[in-house]
Amino acid sequence: MMTFVETKGTGKDRPEVVVFEELDTVTESTTAGGTSASSFPNTSTVVHSMSQPE
Repeated sequence: MMTFVETKGTGKDRPEVVVFEELDTVTESTTAGGTSASSFPNTSTVVHSMSQPE
C-alpha cells in the first residue's frame, strides 16, 4: 500500500476548500409551514392482498 501511495503521489495535496450556498427560500418554507409532508409512505397502513381466504 505504501508503494502505491509513493508511486501515485496520492495524499500529498490537501483537498480544496468546499463552499456551501445557503438558500433563503429553504429556511422560509420550513419555518412558515410548521410541518411538512413526509416523503415516506404511512408505515401504519396495512395493505391486504386481493385474494379471498379459503
